[in-house]
Amino acid sequence: MSFILTDVVDPLGSAPTLASLALPRLFGVPQGANLVLEDVVLLLAQEGLTSYLQSLCSVSSTSAYPYSPGVQIRKGVVHLMRHASRAPGGGEVVWRNVTLTCPGYGVPGFVCAASAVSSEYDLRDWMNGIPGGAVGPVYLSVAANVSIKVANWSSTVELPWGLTPVLLGDPLRPTLLDLGGLEGAWTKLSENGGSFMGASRITPLPQVAELHDLTLVNLPYGVGQYASGPTLMAVGMASFNIFRGSVLSKATQVQLTLRRCTLVVSDAELAFLAGVGQRPDASPVASLKLGGWRLEVNASQANSANDMLVVSRLSIGTQVLLLNCTLLSASVYEALPEAVQLLPLSQVWPPLLLHGDEQKAMRL
Repeated sequence: MSFILTDVVDPLGSAPTLASLALPRLFGVPQGANLVLEDVVLLLAQEGLTSYLQSLCSVSSTSAYPYSPGVQIRKGVVHLMRHASRAPGGGEVVWRNVTLTCPGYGVPGFVCAASAVSSEYDLRDWMNGIPGGAVGPVYLSVAANVSIKVANWSSTVELPWGLTPVLLGDPLRPTLLDLGGLEGAWTKLSENGGSFMGASRITPLPQVAELHDLTLVNLPYGVGQYASGPTLMAVGMASFNIFRGSVLSKATQVQLTLRRCTLVVSDAELAFLAGVGQRPDASPVASLKLGGWRLEVNASQANSANDMLVVSRLSIGTQVLLLNCTLLSASVYEALPEAVQLLPLSQVWPPLLLHGDEQKAMRL
């Protein structure tokens, strides 16, 4: 069944989100009622679909895009395989195999893309079909626990300058991403397609990636050519090759942002970060020896055993920002019934290997 809505003004309402998506010009859905749309094509005006994509994709605020494994956005077309939303009247709208498109099948240009991922191959190949030069977010809803195996990841995945992958876990259940201890699984490229790592320190920093509502285990450390002070810690997110050098103070764009994630780190790293967060004056730690980066920890909760730390904010310069995240010690995680096997590196504290002295290592 098809609905031709090219001449209908705002058939989906004004600036709908995925949570509020409905057809208020066609159907009223009051509180307590349900509308089910199944095997339907909605043909919209091209200008209207472009506008709807801007609002559905939350282009101006990627943190607002919800976990949506039943939604796919590709080539300017929205496919709602399994989705539920709330109509303006308060009732529920259920979308099953519904396509939003326009004459010519899809708007020209790139606004965003979205799909579900359920394997390491999906995380490696998600850019297939996205046009070169595209600028915008790519939302990847992690629909199943995913483990990266080094043997299956033959080379780094290059992230084009204009694309920002946003990995979304299910906020209602723990969603595991096992990074397999793989350093540099993803590498950010410069605007001209070359390596961004050697860029001038005055080059505007790009947004590289966001991770929401994920449990991250087997985080790697940096030992290769992109290693730096922050990558001696699991929270340095060495899975991403990003710009790790010093930047001018006016640079404000954070490259990697994690929201509501749980990170499993070594017991020693957790003790170090808890110590930073519990300083009486809450003063940040800075170490020129480790590249001039600045570590700030605002801890909102820590237990007496120092095996868990909840941080409202943890930042490493403009490299990594953690917001409302939980740091869990490897020892505690391993005792959980749902735990996956941790690699030996999960209990390694690289500063101790460098200094050979525990007191110095705990000061980095």
